[in-house]
Order: sequence, then structure tokens, then C-alpha cells
Amino acid sequence: MTKIEIPIDKTKLILGVAFTFLLVLVSIWFFPQADEFAKTTVFFFFQNPLFNRILIIATILIFGWLTIYGAKNIFRNNTGLIIDENGITDNSALLSVGLIKWHEIIEIKTETYQNSKFLLVFVKEPNQFLENVKGLKRKMMQGNMNTYGTPLSISPNTLKYDFNALEKLLQERLNEHQNKTPNS
Repeated sequence: MTKIEIPIDKTKLILGVAFTFLLVLVSIWFFPQADEFAKTTVFFFFQNPLFNRILIIATILIFGWLTIYGAKNIFRNNTGLIIDENGITDNSALLSVGLIKWHEIIEIKTETYQNSKFLLVFVKEPNQFLENVKGLKRKMMQGNMNTYGTPLSISPNTLKYDFNALEKLLQERLNEHQNKTPNS
């Protein structure tokens, strides 16, 4: 089985970092105006200046962290996805878990959410993957588990590769492995 390395699409990553940074700047600009906005808004839940400030601070923290995370990845020369005889090594996104071994994978399925396609990777022991992560990442993966039945997903959004070709490639490689090992 030949090793295939799929790079991260730096253009998409730069655009994402620019967008999150812009949200941080807008939030910082908006913070001193929270009282004025509370007086003039017609939306009931924005009429409380304290609520507005909390929302602005949360936006700054979350999108500030995403900006830093994305900016670090721009300057790293890392591969987003590696497909080899061991399995799929996913380093493409925030919820990536690294190596998913072929013998652990039961099925790979396409899912669509709000016009975005992604791949769900169903494994024999999904809880083992949850046990290896902590904090917000674990909560997000647990949400995937509750919604889709697996904590593992591969998003093509940051990869420099066609989604349909990626789906076909992963299905072929999984079938190759399952045909080689009769007790999978």
C-alpha cells in the first residue's frame, strides 16, 4: 500500500484566520459601545449591557484562540492527512485525533451538514478515542458521538484535495485492508 500525503490548503487556512481575526477586531471595537447598543436594539436579549459584554468577551476569547491556533498552523509544514498501511493519520482540523488504524475502522460514511460534506469514521471502540482527549475537544467529540454515533470525523475543508476523490480513496483503502484481514 503506497503512502499518500494530502497537504493542508494554506489559502483556506489564511482566509479562515483572517475571518476569525476580523471578528476579534470587530468585537474589541464593539465592546465600549455595548451600553449604547443595549439602548437602541429592538432585540430583547441584546437589551442588557452586561449580556452584551459577556457575549463580546466570549467572542474575543473563542475567536482569538481560533486565530492563534490557525496562525500557528499556517507556519507549520504539516500534512493534513496521511493514508498508509497503518491507517489514516488525521492532522487536518481541531478535532483530529492522529492515527486511526485500519483494523479499528468499521465503516467510513459521508455526512452533510449545512451544505458541507465530511466523512464519519466508525470504529470498533469509539470510547478509547474519547478517553485520549480532554476539555473542549472531548466535549465536541462527545457531541459528534451523540449525533452521529462516532466521535471521529474528517473534514475536507482544510485539505488540498477533492472531497469525492478523498472519499473514494479512503473507501478503497479500507476495502483493501478488510479483504486482507478476514476477521476485521
